[in-house]
Amino acid sequence: MTNTLLKDFSVRAPTMGDIERVADLIDTCEIAERGEPGFALEDLRVDWGKPDFNLETDAWVVLTPEKRIVGYAVMFNRENVRLYVITHVHPEYRNRGIGTYLARLGETRARQQVPEAPPGVRVSVFNPVSSGNDAGRALLEREGYSLSRHFWHMQIDMDKAPPIARWPNGIGVRTFIPGQDDRATFEVIEETFEDHWGHVPMRFETWRQMMIEREDFDPSVDSQNTTGATRLYQRAGMRVARQYDTYHRRSSTQGGTRSYRRLSQQHPQVPFRDRDAA
Repeated sequence: MTNTLLKDFSVRAPTMGDIERVADLIDTCEIAERGEPGFALEDLRVDWGKPDFNLETDAWVVLTPEKRIVGYAVMFNRENVRLYVITHVHPEYRNRGIGTYLARLGETRARQQVPEAPPGVRVSVFNPVSSGNDAGRALLEREGYSLSRHFWHMQIDMDKAPPIARWPNGIGVRTFIPGQDDRATFEVIEETFEDHWGHVPMRFETWRQMMIEREDFDPSVDSQNTTGATRLYQRAGMRVARQYDTYHRRSSTQGGTRSYRRLSQQHPQVPFRDRDAA
């Protein structure tokens, strides 16, 4: 169903036929916020193909009267415990309320997942945004989100091959063998990140679809660095190429911080406003 937004703008679920236009929109936002593209079409294809993702109910695009896609939002669900709402608005169409509308649409969908959460767990909604998107960060703060974490994408510019590594006795490295190393690699990654902030265990089938069954996976060159240690990357000569800020929706109560489960009835969706920040 298409809902009317502003004058002659519309919103609907994307289709696979939109995938290249949505990827182009995300890249345009990346260029505006950090000066260079950084999103691969295959990443979007993987996101839309996740076993627990429904393209018809978990994503939205905003179209101009000329049917140009200028907004995109998506809601990802991690076991009904951690819910992520991510929005992108074309730089030329910001400050018109599109970002606010999409963020609220995504949160409305996230609220629908709350009853499916295991009993007694804390359910949270997160909204990551590029550190270069000032309007997006201001929008989230207005909506009641608080900054929870910074995440860095580390990068190194290499003009020559790195020196040959010297491994400790008994340690060796070889190419990943699909079909043989899948489960063991998955278990190592899960164990490595089990103490990471807010970690929710991933299902093996989801991990395999995201990492191995994608069209651009090449075991001869792909690898998984599972340390998560920024200092290690810096010692290797890497630098912070981009930063993403994750915002968490919270509400103070007498007893402490209110969970998203309790927030679920307190944030009704409202229509577009003419001059929101994103």
